[in-house]
Amino acid sequence: MHIEVVRRWKADTGITGTFSVDGVQKYFSLELPEMYGLLANIPKKCCIPTGTYQVQRLWSEHWHAMMPHITNVPGRSEIEIHIANFPKDIRGCMGIGCNRINDFEIGTSGQAFGEFNTDFENAIAAGEQVTISILCAYPPGASS
Repeated sequence: MHIEVVRRWKADTGITGTFSVDGVQKYFSLELPEMYGLLANIPKKCCIPTGTYQVQRLWSEHWHAMMPHITNVPGRSEIEIHIANFPKDIRGCMGIGCNRINDFEIGTSGQAFGEFNTDFENAIAAGEQVTISILCAYPPGASS
């Protein structure tokens, strides 16, 4: 299974994008801003750096459940894909929703996560490697 997140819209409080699974755009993503003050890649304060990473099924202390974790991100750990509608719902992780409301809000997150997590669990059970590529479709420094 391959996930591709393309950041398309951003505001001072968050970033939304498209979230595709195996080449099909199914959901929308939500992340924190790129910068915290003048610093980037600050754990629990910034979005995940662009790149391609492994996604593994690991225990979440926050959710008390097995969750999809984006792993091998330089300088970061415990990055999960989970339910989130607003930037206040995430701490450096990635939210997933069925629709995009604006540049920093997504909707119907519980439904999207339920559908995605079923597909993710099935891929893991089948022995598939799961990866995620995070890309930007707006120029660096662009604002909404």
